[in-house]
Amino acid sequence: MFDTSRSPLIFEDQFLQLTTSLPTTDAYGMGENVHESFLHDFDAAKVFPIFARDEPPTDGDKNAYGTHPFYEVFEEDGSLHGVLFFNSNPQEYTFFKEDGQIPSLTLRAIGGIFNFHLFTGPTFDLVSQQYTEVIGRPMLPPYWSLGFQLSKWNYLTLDKFREVVERNRYAGIPQDVQYGDIDYMDTFKIFTYNQQDWNGFPEYIRDIKQRLGMKFIPILDPALVIDFTDNYPPGKRGWELLQKHFTGLSRKQGLLVGKLRALIDGSRSFIDYDVHNLYGWFHTLSAIEGARQATQKRSLVVTRSTFVSSGRYAGHWFGDNVSRWTDLRRSIILMFEFKYKP
Repeated sequence: MFDTSRSPLIFEDQFLQLTTSLPTTDAYGMGENVHESFLHDFDAAKVFPIFARDEPPTDGDKNAYGTHPFYEVFEEDGSLHGVLFFNSNPQEYTFFKEDGQIPSLTLRAIGGIFNFHLFTGPTFDLVSQQYTEVIGRPMLPPYWSLGFQLSKWNYLTLDKFREVVERNRYAGIPQDVQYGDIDYMDTFKIFTYNQQDWNGFPEYIRDIKQRLGMKFIPILDPALVIDFTDNYPPGKRGWELLQKHFTGLSRKQGLLVGKLRALIDGSRSFIDYDVHNLYGWFHTLSAIEGARQATQKRSLVVTRSTFVSSGRYAGHWFGDNVSRWTDLRRSIILMFEFKYKP
C-alpha cells in the first residue's frame, strides 16, 4: 500500500520529499489541477503543483484554486485503497514509472510534516466512506439549488443583467437561479453595490423572486481590509456584516455564494506558506454561518478556493473557464475528481 524503500526520504524544516511505489498505474485524484484524463498518465511523468491561487482551469499544468492531496489506486487483485497527504503547505506531485517500469508517486512540500491517512477499502464505496468519515460527509444542498442556474461575469449594468433574465424567460429556457458576479459591486467592495449602474438592484431581485420564483446568488470576493476608510466599515469580523449590510439585497433568497480567492494579507504573525491554502476554507465556514444567520434557512455556499473537508460546508465551482468544447470535457473530469475532494 505504501512503500518508500526504493528512494530516500527527505525531511527538512522547509523541504519534504518522498517517493512511494504503487501497485498499478490505475491511479486517480490529487489536485486541484487540470488533468486531461481521469486516469493519471504515468508515461508523461508531469509535475503538478498544488498551491491555491486565482488561476482559471484552462490550458497547462498549473496550480488552480484548491488543495486536495488525496489519491486512490487499484491493486493487482482489484482492491482499492486511498491515501491522504494531510499538509497545507505548497506541494507538488508526479506520477511516473521508476526505471521505466515501476509505478511510482513522488510528493514534495516546502513545510509542515508527513501526515498520512491510509484508507484500506478495499472497494470504491468503502474508501469513500472511510475518507469522508475522517474529513466529514458532503453537505446536503437545498432542494432548489439542484435546478437550472446561470452565472456569467461581465454583466456591467442592471439593464444588461435584467435583459438576460427576461430574454431567457421569454424564450422558454428553464431557469431557477441567477448569479450576480462582482460587476455589481461599488468598486469591488464587498457587501456593496454600484448605485449608479445598478440602481434598483435590490428591487429587481425581489421582483424576480416574487414574479418568477427564482433565487439569486450574489458572488462575493472577501477582500476585507482592517483599516479601510472611505465610508466602508472595518472588517474585524467581516462576515458578520452580511446581516447588517447585505441582507436587504438577498433577503429570503436562501443563499450566499463566496467567490473565495486564496490570498493572504500579511497582517498577522503566521507564515504565509503554512496557511495560504487554508484561506478559502476559513472563509467558507464564516460564509455559511453568516448566510444561515441572515436567511434562517439551510442556505448554500459555493466556493472556488477549497481545502480538504471544504465539501462538508459548501459546494465547489470550477472557476473561470470559457465556452469551449475542451473546457466542457475538462469539467466532466473535474466532476469525477471532486468525488475525491469533499
